Amino acid sequence: MAEQNIKSMQRIDPFGPYQLAGYSFGAGVVHEMCLQLHKKGLSVQRLIIFDGLPYFSVCKNTLDDSPVLSKSFFENLMLISEVLKEFLNQKELQLEINNEVLFTKSKEEQLDMVFDALVKHGFNFMTRTDFYTFVKIYIHQVKIWDTYIPDINVTHNTPVTLFRADKENEELTETYGWETVTRGGVIVHRIEGNHMNILSLPHVESITKTIKAVENVKMEAIL
Repeated sequence: MAEQNIKSMQRIDPFGPYQLAGYSFGAGVVHEMCLQLHKKGLSVQRLIIFDGLPYFSVCKNTLDDSPVLSKSFFENLMLISEVLKEFLNQKELQLEINNEVLFTKSKEEQLDMVFDALVKHGFNFMTRTDFYTFVKIYIHQVKIWDTYIPDINVTHNTPVTLFRADKENEELTETYGWETVTRGGVIVHRIEGNHMNILSLPHVESITKTIKAVENVKMEAIL
């Protein structure tokens, strides 16, 4: 994925320097892009990260933590339904689903039952088709995320600006471990909201103002 993104980017701008931004899973993607670009001798001026880690196990005690996902579609769907509760700001919500009945259904029927249960509680952020697509992509991405470990002996000097959701991941370090992969420094901006809505209004307005303020300071320094 990182290599494909680099090829697409270099069709437009072959030599850089580049600024890369990534949200959630995309944070790990742009980190790998940064590593690959540095190997090519190209410059990455800055990484802008929206509530994401450089790789899954960076804040863990070991690099061989058990995968998040199960081999069971049913169990993975239950995990994803917990994630989607964040859209409703109701992490403790109990969906009206009989798990024993759900387990006996086909994948399509399971998707329908979980989607309908979420909708009953006001989940209107996706259509049924979008929900099916989201589940498929989520499972695929987390499988990659569970197994991806960059060369942890390689660091770069690209500074990182991290916009961290204020209501998320208090068990993780303040910098989400970004200081372990860069010598360029990490600046953390706490943004109100959670992982799911950090790039939605009004939170994205705070992010935009912060980025513009940084750019204005740089322009004044140049002048």
